[in-house]
Parts: sequence; C-alpha cells; structure tokens
Amino acid sequence: MQLQERTATELRRAIMEGVFQPGQRLSEVDLAQRFQTSRSPIREALVQLELEGFVARADTGRVYVRPLSLTEAEQLFIVRANLEGLACRLAVDNVNRKDVLRLEANIDGMEQASRKRDFHAALGLGAEFHRTIIDACGNAPLEDCLRSFRARTARYRFIVAALEEFNEKRVNEHRAILSAIRAQDPELAELAMRSHIVASSRETLAALRSFLARSEEASGR
Repeated sequence: MQLQERTATELRRAIMEGVFQPGQRLSEVDLAQRFQTSRSPIREALVQLELEGFVARADTGRVYVRPLSLTEAEQLFIVRANLEGLACRLAVDNVNRKDVLRLEANIDGMEQASRKRDFHAALGLGAEFHRTIIDACGNAPLEDCLRSFRARTARYRFIVAALEEFNEKRVNEHRAILSAIRAQDPELAELAMRSHIVASSRETLAALRSFLARSEEASGR
C-alpha cells in the first residue's frame, strides 16, 4: 500500500470513528505530525477524501470535516441497498465453502459481541460479513462503487455504536441472507440483503436524528 493510500485510509477511519468531529478544521501540519509523515501524502489524502465526501474545502482553502447530513445519509442508504442487493444476488453463484464458513463465524461473532454490548465490535464484524459477500460478487465496477458507498455510510453507522444502540435483529437478518445464499436462491438473497440494509438504515437515521438534536442543544447552551 502506497504512503498516500495508507494515510488516506487512516484519516478516513479517524473521521468515521469520530476522532475528528464534523466541522473540525484539518491542518496539514497537525495531520503530518499525527500520522508521522510529510505534508505531501497528507495533501494528496485530503484531495482523495474530498472527492469521497469526507472533507470539504472552504473558499479560503481551509479543509474541514464535512458536517453530518440527514439528507445525505438517506440518499446514500437508498443507493447502497440496491447496489448491495445486486452484489448479493451475483455472489450466490460464486461463494465457496470457505466463504460460507467465514460468514457463519462472522454471524456467531456478531451475536457474542452484541450480548457483551460491544457495539463497535458487532459493527466491525457486520462490515466483514458484507465485505465477504461483495468480494464474491465477481463484478469489479460494482465492487468499486460499493467500497465508496460503504465507506461513506460507515461514518453514520458508527454513530449507532457511539450511542450504544445495536439491535440484535441485525444478526437474524444476516442469518437470513446466509440461508438464501446456501439455498442458492439469487432473488431471495437480493431481497434479504436489501431488506436488511433498509431496516438497518432506519435505525441509523433515527440515531443520527438523535445525535444531531443533541449537538444542536449543546451548541445552543
């Protein structure tokens, strides 16, 4: 992995996990010190993250973390549900026994993490479940699109973990997806994936509304 790509990955993760808050200014000098690199890869990483929608640039040239947007989140999840449903449909013909075992283990891990109320771990395992299916879809352009959409929606999903809200129904929805894949039923697999993302997005959007409301109350004090 090239230095610029690694820097972009680390900065993206920091934004998704809330290390850098919405609206916070991002200084190339400070970031270079934080990630122990020169300003050049930081500058290139910021350009990449601007294209991905994680940061924005003011008229003055200053770069800051893009504010969270309920409208953007709603639109992202609509697109992701349809694209990932298609990926799941295509993956049915490509998954092998190793993939199935990985998906099973992932679901078990999610269940254990949710019981322990380790919501960040549960979300991380959920993301791995989805990546395994996307990797098996066999459609490179679709995989590229989903990497971008999943990265942008991940920023919103982390809010759910931050508010310590995780519905165990997500585990059962993953089991339904895996059941459809095992049955080699492309239509059912697509429907199960789309239904899961729609249900999950409703909770994420509700958590986002709560988060934004609290932020407004705090700023108004």
